[in-house]
Amino acid sequence: MFGVPIVTHWLTHVTGGHSQQVRIDLNDAHSVAIVIFLFVVTTPVSEEILYRGLLVAWLRRHGWKDFTICYWAA
Repeated sequence: MFGVPIVTHWLTHVTGGHSQQVRIDLNDAHSVAIVIFLFVVTTPVSEEILYRGLLVAWLRRHGWKDFTICYWAA
C-alpha cells in the first residue's frame, strides 16, 4: 500500500511531469476503491505477465523444454 505513492512519484519524475504530493485517504470510499483495484486486480495480472509470459519466454531461449517449464511453473 505504501509503494504506490513512491512508484507514482518515480514514474512522474521519469516521464518529466510535475509530481504532486500523493496521499491515500483510507476514509474516502474513492481512495479505498483505487487501492483495492491496484492491489487486488492489477497484481495478479502483472504476475501472470511477468512470470508466465516473460519468464517462460526466457526459459525457452535458454533451452528449457515446454514440459519442464509447465511442470516447474505449475
